[in-house]
Amino acid sequence: MSDSTNLTRTLHLFSTESTDAEEESIFREIVEAAPIEQVFPTDQARKENKVIVLSPQAVSLLPAESSALEGGVMYLPLYQYEEVEGEAKPKRIYNVTDWAVEQFRQHYGDVIICQSDIFYYIFAMLHHPALQGESQQTDAVAEIPLAAEFWKISDAGRALAALYMIVTDPAEIRAEAEKIASTLPDLPRA
Repeated sequence: MSDSTNLTRTLHLFSTESTDAEEESIFREIVEAAPIEQVFPTDQARKENKVIVLSPQAVSLLPAESSALEGGVMYLPLYQYEEVEGEAKPKRIYNVTDWAVEQFRQHYGDVIICQSDIFYYIFAMLHHPALQGESQQTDAVAEIPLAAEFWKISDAGRALAALYMIVTDPAEIRAEAEKIASTLPDLPRA
């Protein structure tokens, strides 16, 4: 396991090139200003898809009742939906790449890490106090560190997601999110 080293490995959240470099990034696709149907094409998708919102002001989770995707904001959905010829419903696929799953499994020496675990890890890391200044600058947050205690971070991401889905008061969300983020392990310095 790499948790005992002082160097922090990082992975690219998404490819900044329009080539096959997506294979070496965590997410297959980022979504920017687009029809809401791109992330919520069906009522079922509104129930199952979670979408991280990276705006210049904050990191949050897109509410399922949203009716539009704003411009100037990046969206990182848990799932993508592809139209399949002859099928009434689109096919759901994970937006987290297989390459990323393999990198996380190798780094942490844990074969049960899956796409949703990584998604919530990313959501928590975007709330990490050490990355807070960067998470409001989408260019600076292009890389995510592989920190110690994967499961603690992934579980914190799940708690944060539940907070955003249940609590409606922005001040309460902010206060509770800060409490959860303060429990995240320190990041070693590279």
